[in-house]
Amino acid sequence: MPNWRDPALKLALAWWWLTRPRTVGVRGIVTDADGRVLFVRHSYGGRHWFLPGGGGRGHEAAETTLCREIREETGLEVRPTRLVGAYLYLGAHKRDHIFVFACERLGGDLRAVGGE
Repeated sequence: MPNWRDPALKLALAWWWLTRPRTVGVRGIVTDADGRVLFVRHSYGGRHWFLPGGGGRGHEAAETTLCREIREETGLEVRPTRLVGAYLYLGAHKRDHIFVFACERLGGDLRAVGGE
């Protein structure tokens, strides 16, 4: 059982809290001509419905991440048109920064992608 009064333990926990991992993700709002919004449901995890998107790779720009993730998940080619919001999720001891963009559909065929 850890001794929560131990100053070294308190210092280690404070250091971890300040330097814990930080992630950057994106989500896209893609609509059709009738104003319907596209949602995706992954074949893993809780199988909830989400706006399409995902996590960045290295120093990839948010817009680049968004186009890649939507293409991988749906087969659609999009262009981000406007930043709708930026959100910070601190649950589960994370620092997830999530950027949500409105998107214009440029082409591609909507399809279910295996594993996504």
